[in-house]
Amino acid sequence: MKQAYHFLFSISGLLLLFLFLSPRVLGQPVPDAMLCLDSIREIHLHDPHRALALLDTAEQRHAPGIQPYEIDILRARCHNAAGEYYLMEKYAKRALASDSVQASPRRKLAITIDLIEALNARLQYEEAIRLCQQANELARQLDDRKIQGQILYIMGGIYAKMQLFDPALKAYQEGIKYLESEKGVLAMAHLSTAYGQLMTLLMGNDRTDEAIETGHKRETLVKKMSGMSGPPSGYIDQQYGYIYSKMAYLLQCNGQEEEAAEYYRRFLNTDFSTQPYGRNEIIPYLLAAHRYAEALQLNETAFAHYAQTLGNDTVNYNYLILLDRQAQALQGLRQYQAAYTWQRRFTTLQDSIHLRERKEQAQELATAFRLDEQERQLEQTRANMQRHSILLGASALTSVLLLALLVIIRLNLRQSKRRNKLLTNQLDELQTQRDELYKIVARTPATTGESAAKNPGIAPDEEATTATAREEATEYTHFLRMEQQLTENQLFLQPDFGRDDLLSITHINKNDLPRLLRTYAHAENVNDYLNRLRVRYALKLMKEKPHFSIMAIGEEAGFRSRATFYRAFLKECGMTPAQYMQAYQ
Repeated sequence: MKQAYHFLFSISGLLLLFLFLSPRVLGQPVPDAMLCLDSIREIHLHDPHRALALLDTAEQRHAPGIQPYEIDILRARCHNAAGEYYLMEKYAKRALASDSVQASPRRKLAITIDLIEALNARLQYEEAIRLCQQANELARQLDDRKIQGQILYIMGGIYAKMQLFDPALKAYQEGIKYLESEKGVLAMAHLSTAYGQLMTLLMGNDRTDEAIETGHKRETLVKKMSGMSGPPSGYIDQQYGYIYSKMAYLLQCNGQEEEAAEYYRRFLNTDFSTQPYGRNEIIPYLLAAHRYAEALQLNETAFAHYAQTLGNDTVNYNYLILLDRQAQALQGLRQYQAAYTWQRRFTTLQDSIHLRERKEQAQELATAFRLDEQERQLEQTRANMQRHSILLGASALTSVLLLALLVIIRLNLRQSKRRNKLLTNQLDELQTQRDELYKIVARTPATTGESAAKNPGIAPDEEATTATAREEATEYTHFLRMEQQLTENQLFLQPDFGRDDLLSITHINKNDLPRLLRTYAHAENVNDYLNRLRVRYALKLMKEKPHFSIMAIGEEAGFRSRATFYRAFLKECGMTPAQYMQAYQ
């Protein structure tokens, strides 16, 4: 058998060595040069699913220079670009749990911000706020005021979505304070965004004066940025366009019509106002100024541009805004029937958007489930670059191990059968000897210690030893008589037979009974002893009634439950009833 084992493992070792040293049989559709993080980052925004496929390949091949946590971070950002926020959350959390990320505060901070973005998109506001607080504390420890400001205005936006005005205002103000202390162009760009979000918050809560004041601060900031190097082409003009359109609307709502008109003129002087996506920003001002015809004209132009660029994809919030503005403009022009029609379209589209969002969430969960299934399959191939070689090697090794396991199981079964057969024979021999003892005891008259006369030729020490041996023999004989009586009359089969009944029929001192049972029956108590007698009776039934089921034999032997029968049988015989029957047959 040892030679067989050596042969099997030698063959498996040679097979695995051949598989790992042989050249690749299957071609690689993706060259290794493409499996680098920089190349994948370049495409992850405009082609996130292709980037995800490359990340999967890089993970399977263990591409050099790419750590698992880096793959998960980039996966999260790919899913963000694809709008798959459930999967973004999943991979961001997995990256965050990595020891490499936890060991680097800067990495931990970056991926925490990604996770906050995913939770915010999935409306998990409470958890997002908790992570914002953790990220803010981490940024404070790193003394990164720019990141602190960024996190705080993100937190303000989340509070605003939760309709918590005071916490939102406080978070915005604290974030702006940190960003105002920074002087880099990037920090100033974040500050401009924070000012814009604060203006929106104040506008939505009828704090127009504060919103106007914030708008002036933003205008001053953008003017300062215009004299600096760093902002990309068109950025300053775009920022002015947003500021002028919002300021015109706010001032008009605040009754400052001349100032509003001035900002409207400034807006028209920007390149932003000539762009299709930019000219729509002034429509709220035109509606507030009751310039409904101009607002309607711009909105219809926006409809035409939308149809030209996006076609029939009208189930989204941008199109919903166009419908609402169209209804407002027509109502201002007193075209109530047309306004009502557009308002109904607005309501219908709003319901459709909610329905599509639910469907998209379901599809995203289905995609996540499918990816989880794929990941579970890929887990089996991550140990080596050659996927097919590993599968073949694993199959060969598994076959060898299974063969060895089958051999071992067969040997164990054979040994177990031999052992059980030996135990069965021993039990039969013991029962035969026990029956012979019962016959001898039955033929031996009962005696007492007084009936044995002393032999005057025996020395005192020998006499004491002989007396002790005689006493033990008498005890054992008495025990055998008791057991013979129990066995012949089958008293142990009586359901209520117990200690008191045993004492009454045997006339044994109740203090001596436990010692006798331990010494001669190896039983812990009366119940244990009776169960041993029942097991012996069950052995007899198995031979006499082989067609009976195990449970039927147990019940006829006086056991009230299957568990008690099995436990007592195993204790007495060293095997289960089924094993005994199999060995006996």
